Amino acid sequence: MSKKIKVVVAALAILFLGAAAGLVIQYEENIALKRASEAGVNSAANQMMEDLSAMETAIGKLLVSSDSGMRAGYLAQIARKSEAISKVISFLPEESNGAISGFFNESGAYAYSLVPSVAEGAELEDEDVSQLAQMLSGARNINEKLSSLYSGGVDAGSLLTVLSAAAEENGELSEHDSGISVPRLIFDGAFSDVRLSGSRDNLGSNTISRESAEEVVRAFFSGRELARLEQLADVSGSIPCYGFSVSLPDLELYAEVTVAGGHMLLVMPKSAAFQEILDMPACIEYGREFLKSMNLDALEPTYFQTYNGMAVINFAPITDGVLLYPDLIKLQIRMDTGEVVGYESTNYLLSHKPREFAEVKLSPEDALGLVSSAGESVRLCLIPLRGSERLCYEIGVTGTDAEYLIYIDALTGEEAEILKILPTSGGLLTL
Repeated sequence: MSKKIKVVVAALAILFLGAAAGLVIQYEENIALKRASEAGVNSAANQMMEDLSAMETAIGKLLVSSDSGMRAGYLAQIARKSEAISKVISFLPEESNGAISGFFNESGAYAYSLVPSVAEGAELEDEDVSQLAQMLSGARNINEKLSSLYSGGVDAGSLLTVLSAAAEENGELSEHDSGISVPRLIFDGAFSDVRLSGSRDNLGSNTISRESAEEVVRAFFSGRELARLEQLADVSGSIPCYGFSVSLPDLELYAEVTVAGGHMLLVMPKSAAFQEILDMPACIEYGREFLKSMNLDALEPTYFQTYNGMAVINFAPITDGVLLYPDLIKLQIRMDTGEVVGYESTNYLLSHKPREFAEVKLSPEDALGLVSSAGESVRLCLIPLRGSERLCYEIGVTGTDAEYLIYIDALTGEEAEILKILPTSGGLLTL
């Protein structure tokens, strides 16, 4: 099979419509798209959004990875996603999908053909690297162009117009190969989408009453006027809670307090649209002071984004110089007043505990020497990964398309994970 990819950019244009939406930064828009109708062309478009967003990220990770096992995994994911995209395309009218479906079928075969040699430690040939870089560049450029199309909404007619035009433009797709896909879009920072099983024992053995839970809510909003505090139904699930509706003079919120231990688990505004008066450094300081008022010291911000006039900030504890990603606390801060209006502590409550770390076997310099690109930052951290925790060096690098965080196991030197940093108008996302 030929490895020439002469028309990659044009070919990808047909289906990268979904990736544009996958990379549109506002969380609300992405959730809405994922819940869109599952009927007809719109359903196919929504599926493409997720599959193609994954494609761009996987190729980017493949190009910066130096671990043969990780590379083989990315190639396999690329191939699987190619097949998934071909199946989605099959639901579109035949006049629009024939050539494009063939392109992605061959893309999957191409990616699979590289897996055995890469898994055995073989390096990608210069031609492969060049082709993958070209694909990535095309994906990025097309995403930028199509994001403007999505800002006005997507309908079946516009999708079919794009597909038909691209198919007509690229009649030679059967002669070309490529690869595609995998990762997930994390809307609020590194490892924020991970839910460890943790232990409810961390919550404490005492069971509190509803009246005591109400006092916890009042303490959380200490110094602010409570127009109304109403008890809601109990919340079942992995962490049983008491639910409350909270009314401030200009805002309605929902709150949950754990039955075990009486901890504030969740606070969230029912709606929000504030003026962006404060900058992010000021919001971070407001967040620090709030956490200190709750006797939560030595937490560092790991991620931030603005959304509807709120600063969304993740904080993680630091113990013995190690940043603890499993123990995140998430805050939402009004950018007009600096008040905290959102709080989520599930990971912190279940995971935070005294830890004794194994002796690190690698120095920061050793870890930097294990990445394929020049490291620009390095710090020791604990990351949640596949149901366990790993002590790693977090290394910031700049790839051919974007910035990445590469995690090198501080005990073994293995490449444990790679996250792509996605700058946005509202802050930073990771994939």
